[in-house]
Amino acid sequence: MEKRGVELSINTIILVILAVLVLVITIMIFTSAGKTFFADIMEKLKLALGLLDSTQITPSSN
Repeated sequence: MEKRGVELSINTIILVILAVLVLVITIMIFTSAGKTFFADIMEKLKLALGLLDSTQITPSSN
């Protein structure tokens, strides 16, 4: 039986996907888009957890 293509194992595919995710997150951290993205996430977490009342922080009006 001849093998014509290179077979990738599941482990290799998972490692490539994880590497791409790490690169995207790293790029987002060091750009202004990432700063606004993570700021929005933190604001939503504080709102969801009820931390805005205790810290006297008002959510931005977007």
